[in-house]
Amino acid sequence: RRICAGISWCEPEDKSLSSVDLDLSLLLFDANWVYLDHCSYQKLKIAGAKHSGDITAAPFPKGAREAVEISTREFRNGFPTCRYVCICVYSFTGQPMEKLKDASVFVTDPNATGSGPDNTKLLAASRLQGQGTCFFVGYLEIKDTVLKDHAECWSFTQCSQLLNTNTRSATSSSN
Repeated sequence: RRICAGISWCEPEDKSLSSVDLDLSLLLFDANWVYLDHCSYQKLKIAGAKHSGDITAAPFPKGAREAVEISTREFRNGFPTCRYVCICVYSFTGQPMEKLKDASVFVTDPNATGSGPDNTKLLAASRLQGQGTCFFVGYLEIKDTVLKDHAECWSFTQCSQLLNTNTRSATSSSN
């Protein structure tokens, strides 16, 4: 089984903003919220997770998308104590989320067909908004329950919290 977290955004048609670079990061924590690792544009691959790469512009009308796909079994083997996977979005170029009219975050199930990105099953989605440049979207929790196919059960808690910080990367967030 796999699960995917991602962001999509588009620069305004009127070019009122210069190039917009949003960055998706997943921060890993154990059950006591002790930091374990991260997957971001600075670290594209960790055990069981692969980042799509650093997209530095999102020209109108197609925009851009960054995503991290997690393969549950490999992820659990690489991070057996991981309990929480926090989803964070940073405006690397410094524009507040509120100025980005078409910026959103999503969680999908790539194992199932649906209306989400790349025709995957959409589990959750929300608009990125607010005056800051660092957004804590929410977290995926790995449950101890084992399903019939021996994949761990994921749950998603949406927080949609703008952080009062000028942090622009996962590395500076975890220090």
